[in-house]
Amino acid sequence: MSQRTPAWLVFVVMIVIVFVTRLALPPHVSSDSTSYLEAMKVLVSGDTPEGFVPNRILTTYLGLETVVWTAGAITGDILWAWYAINSIFFVFGLAAFFFFLRDFFEDDTVAWLGTLLLATNYAVLSFGLNYLMDMGGWAFYLITLWASYRYYLTRRVSYFVWGALFVGFGGLFKEYAFLALIPLLGAVALRDYKKPWVLVRHALQTLVLVAIPVGFAWWMVQSSFGYSYADWFGFNETRYGASYSSRIWEYVKVFGSLFTVGWFLALPGLVLFLKKGKQLLGRDRMILMALVFVSGLPVLLWPAITQRVFLVSVVFLVMLACLFMKQYEKWLPYMLPVIIVYVLAGYTMDSYILPWVSLDSLLGKA
Repeated sequence: MSQRTPAWLVFVVMIVIVFVTRLALPPHVSSDSTSYLEAMKVLVSGDTPEGFVPNRILTTYLGLETVVWTAGAITGDILWAWYAINSIFFVFGLAAFFFFLRDFFEDDTVAWLGTLLLATNYAVLSFGLNYLMDMGGWAFYLITLWASYRYYLTRRVSYFVWGALFVGFGGLFKEYAFLALIPLLGAVALRDYKKPWVLVRHALQTLVLVAIPVGFAWWMVQSSFGYSYADWFGFNETRYGASYSSRIWEYVKVFGSLFTVGWFLALPGLVLFLKKGKQLLGRDRMILMALVFVSGLPVLLWPAITQRVFLVSVVFLVMLACLFMKQYEKWLPYMLPVIIVYVLAGYTMDSYILPWVSLDSLLGKA
């Protein structure tokens, strides 16, 4: 087991990554950024322009309000406020992921390498640290993972209560946080299954704590704009549902660019998980890891297939890589070149790799 890292150092390293990313990949306003800015303008003024679609208010209400409040009260600049909020989410979300991995694999070195794989992932760098809302949802998902496992380890009720609140309120920053409800309820079940009434009570408490903020926000959007998730899903289904000649091929492209050479670590980890998972992790940790995998499956139902939608699925891939690195820790020096290439790919994906490398062309699909 490696030497235990002080908590302050974890946060410092995450802050350094934010500054490096700001220099290497300066944020820019995209078409999605414009739609968020329009939604912020509506929230501030209360005036709804003709043709306005409140999908951003529905899916990221608290994220929009947080940026608007920060800009008005502190920075005076909406874009600076936006980037600052996403940077804070990055720091706390990835720090929580480090602490989760350290608890789960009982190894600081493996936790550091796993955190680096997620922190420098292409989607996190290009979309999380940008003028978009994804980072908030990812951060609350990761923080909930940490709270879930802490509840499993300690059985302290405060952990699952906070976990439920992170899911409920975090989902109003971006929906990814809702997916953490799966491992959270799994941790509650594994800890309390021998006491059925305690299990039922804790599960119901979790669901209520999630439902209250979500129900209120969705009711507000429905009553104010007459807009619901059925409308938002239907729009995406119409726009993207029939636009892919092969969804499986699109998944291959997305996951290929999303995890690049990290697959050389994740695939051996998958073999270990399937063949020796119970032996290496024990029954409960194997179940919890499987639930992290399950929590990434609902994104397959979303009509649009893009890297940032599938980022939650990368968490399981990182855990597989960690399992492999933990089992063969003495060979870590030989794995470092793979991790270095992965980090470089994350920073150069948009500028060099995607413009020059096309799987469609290479395999005759274009």
